[in-house]
Amino acid sequence: MQVGGGGPVAVVEYAYSMSGEWIKVDNSEFTILGQFDRTAAGGQTEKNIPGYKVYDFKLPDALLNRDNICIRLRPVRLPAGVSSFMPLRLANISIKYNK
Repeated sequence: MQVGGGGPVAVVEYAYSMSGEWIKVDNSEFTILGQFDRTAAGGQTEKNIPGYKVYDFKLPDALLNRDNICIRLRPVRLPAGVSSFMPLRLANISIKYNK
């Protein structure tokens, strides 16, 4: 069990405007894996690993052919055994659109 910092459990949500109602994407809950401090004792763990992390989610068909959509990743809680958040960076988000 990890008792230090780690990434939060998050969900993917969408809306048709930033001020609109946010809707959770089905089956989108995931744990954001954090980087680790190479100088810290313990280094790599199952929740802290080096390198880029890739997460894939199927967005609902209701988003197709919309003029505007907003996507957000919203932290909802800490995973079991994690007592604090670690700093997180988001490098890229891409959306694959198949007509």
